[in-house]
Amino acid sequence: MTLLMWRNHFTCDILAEHGSAHIQSLCKWGPSAFTKRSRVLPSGRPPEETQTLVQDDPTWALEYAHFKTLCLSGAKTDLSNDIWLHRVLRRLSAEAMAAKGQG
Repeated sequence: MTLLMWRNHFTCDILAEHGSAHIQSLCKWGPSAFTKRSRVLPSGRPPEETQTLVQDDPTWALEYAHFKTLCLSGAKTDLSNDIWLHRVLRRLSAEAMAAKGQG
């Protein structure tokens, strides 16, 4: 998954046993597409459903208002939420690898 690119392109690919899900771009940067593919066993081209959403950025105004409030109030910030998220994702990854016998 990409989080930030200099041309503001976002992708997310989730691969699973019975299919996959894919997001291309976010509405804030243009059309956003969500694609769902269902796995065909034992092999074959997966059926695919794609929905494209075109709309103004649904988060920009709220994000800006929150940021402005933090600046005006002199709020102190730190990386504690980011560190917590990293620890949770690292633990989940280790558990998933151990469950597959790869840990």
